[in-house]
Amino acid sequence: MILGVGAFVVIVLVILLLIRKNPEDKGLLPYGMKDASASDFNAEDNIVRGVTFANAKKSLAFYSMFLFLFFMTAVGSFAQHIAPYAIVNGYTIEFAGQVLGYFMIGMLVGSLAFGFLTDKMGVRNTGYMSMSVGIISVLLLIFIPGNAAVFSVGIGLFGFVTASIGTLGPLLTTAIFGTKEYSQIYATIAIGLATAGIVALPGYGYIYDITGNYQIVLYMIIAMLIINIILITFAFKGKKILESKGQYN
Repeated sequence: MILGVGAFVVIVLVILLLIRKNPEDKGLLPYGMKDASASDFNAEDNIVRGVTFANAKKSLAFYSMFLFLFFMTAVGSFAQHIAPYAIVNGYTIEFAGQVLGYFMIGMLVGSLAFGFLTDKMGVRNTGYMSMSVGIISVLLLIFIPGNAAVFSVGIGLFGFVTASIGTLGPLLTTAIFGTKEYSQIYATIAIGLATAGIVALPGYGYIYDITGNYQIVLYMIIAMLIINIILITFAFKGKKILESKGQYN
């Protein structure tokens, strides 16, 4: 009850006092726009470019991104099973709660890092890196679950990768489809987010009930991360197809 009331108060205060509907309300320009009074201003820079929703929804890039978000959310859904997985491996309830803290720290670091990494490495390479870190984290949980330190590191890295659901997805969508009709495109692609949560979260529990362990689930997560690497490649290939057809302008 305390947590619920506290969240309500904070959310209401943020909405009323901090959120602004328009960049102009805070003396800013829309993201990507340049000041017309600047010495290096070029009118071409302020043209909104991208793909229309009508063209995007028929493209390879669109379905690649839909599946990417589906599988990424399915991967992240395992977070709800971290504590049971720790207990299954002989750890105490206290330790299970502790590693959930490491997971949250990993998410915090990831949420802050993905924007920075995208600026430095490009969104495609950041996506590849994130999925690779995810694979490493799950391998640690599969093959060295009995070492508390390694287990904690694996969970922390998994939290880092899980942060990409809310950060890497929008960044990839913008990089591939542009900003012209981003809101419509991302809103439709994001259906994969909700669908995956509905399917994966109980699905992992059913698999555990049937098999008595999480090994199959963890191997499934590795498979989904590998598929996501392929899907990122397909998404950018789809962008080139859109450009070659003159639909990205």
